[in-house]
Amino acid sequence: MKKPKILYHYTTLDAVINGIINSDIKGQTNLCLWATHCEYLNDPKDNIIGENILQDIPEVKDILDYDLSKYQFNKNYGQVNYILSFSTTCDSLPMWRMYGENGTGIMLSFDSDVIEVLNDDKTYAFKCIYEHSRSFQTHLKAFPTKLKECIRISKIYYPEECVQYAFLKGYIISFLERIKAKGYEYEQEWRMVIPDYLVNVNNEVLFRNRNGLLIPYIKRFFPMQFLKEIWIGPTHDMKRSRKALEMFLLQKGMSNVSIRQSEIPYRL
Repeated sequence: MKKPKILYHYTTLDAVINGIINSDIKGQTNLCLWATHCEYLNDPKDNIIGENILQDIPEVKDILDYDLSKYQFNKNYGQVNYILSFSTTCDSLPMWRMYGENGTGIMLSFDSDVIEVLNDDKTYAFKCIYEHSRSFQTHLKAFPTKLKECIRISKIYYPEECVQYAFLKGYIISFLERIKAKGYEYEQEWRMVIPDYLVNVNNEVLFRNRNGLLIPYIKRFFPMQFLKEIWIGPTHDMKRSRKALEMFLLQKGMSNVSIRQSEIPYRL
């Protein structure tokens, strides 16, 4: 799948000034994005849609039900992940309203190579597919054949049964994580996934409050040169917001980052 040139991340102004753009102990400015625990995403049907669809394939149920914990694997191996979300949709009113504080937030524009920097041999990135779309039908049709091929490969490269099942469970979960409800299609989401077995639960998992619910998340850092533009949301006092943002970026040594204004006519 062809990677887009630019990826966007809609967020709040508070998140930008108090978390995303920050200085480390050496005074160097880095960028920090938060990857959210998969059970605390906005879409309550995340993973569930795909699991319901695949339940008629016998091999899927056998693999997902296989108990890996007795083989020194985490009980939820492959099933609990942290998700970092991007979009290919620029200056979108639904996105501003959903993720950009109803138009008072910020949209960050990244060079898509940021995925490669955040990625390694255990994390992975992909474009989401949406229920009932043409892409969804294509992936669904191809899945049984691909799963059989994975089963064949696992038997060749992984002589231990438990490792075979761990490999296959990871493959199925990676497929389920791609599928989202059709109502979210406007997001055109790309996801970076960090498996929980790479996360130190004792000191790496942090928590934030959202409407009275604690949301587990982890931080992921990357160099500031991947941030190309900051867009000001459509309901801002544009003149003063731009001036203050220019001052903030200058203070952080990021005056090379372009500032753009939403072109959407929208007011609260």
